[in-house]
Amino acid sequence: MSENMPNDLELSLLHRKPDFLEPCMNMLNDYWPKSRTLRMRSLTVSCDNLPTSLILLQKNGDKEELIGHARINTLPRHPEGVWVESVMIRDDLRGKGYGRLLMMKTEEYARAHGFTESYLSTYDQQGFYGKLGYEFCPPVCLYGGAVHKNFLPKDFHYSPQSYLTPTKKSNDDEKKDKTKVNGLCKLANEFTKSLVIPQTEELKKSSAKAYVPLCKNDIQRVTNKSASKMFMKKQL
Repeated sequence: MSENMPNDLELSLLHRKPDFLEPCMNMLNDYWPKSRTLRMRSLTVSCDNLPTSLILLQKNGDKEELIGHARINTLPRHPEGVWVESVMIRDDLRGKGYGRLLMMKTEEYARAHGFTESYLSTYDQQGFYGKLGYEFCPPVCLYGGAVHKNFLPKDFHYSPQSYLTPTKKSNDDEKKDKTKVNGLCKLANEFTKSLVIPQTEELKKSSAKAYVPLCKNDIQRVTNKSASKMFMKKQL
């Protein structure tokens, strides 16, 4: 599919088309189950000033059908960055380029609102986002506080104290720790770009079919569903 928006597709704001609240909830809950109350709460707060739910619609005569959804929000500790989450394409339309188009239009929307960086996290779509220009980065805090260690991937548990708690360290110690984490991200990016994903029977049966392993033990972590969430970043 071309990266230009086809004439029959449209990117809209969910709060301006509330008729699609229910279809969005069903589509997202099919993949990431939540209670109706929690899911609807996250969708109904969509507004012009963020958080904003963006929906990809396909025109079919006088009717419009839901194709996909993406949500963007602010990052309190990264005012120049936008947080992208809940990216989903309808199950029967995956693999046809709609996901790439949705991400491209979501980034365009964020860029038009003054953001210069895009952040996201994923358990199993590192390969997809890597092709869109995203690279691994240290974890970012979504709510303005410190990043709790239980939300970090195992490989980041030795990351800078400044990411884990508000405790201050000397400038030299902070530089050393940040160098460690940035070095780990760089190695992971280089490894992912050169990796051929092994199509083992176990991997094929797992829910993370597009998962890109980051170390020799990661295939096992995918099959037992204990793979770590990885944070990724892209300059807009």
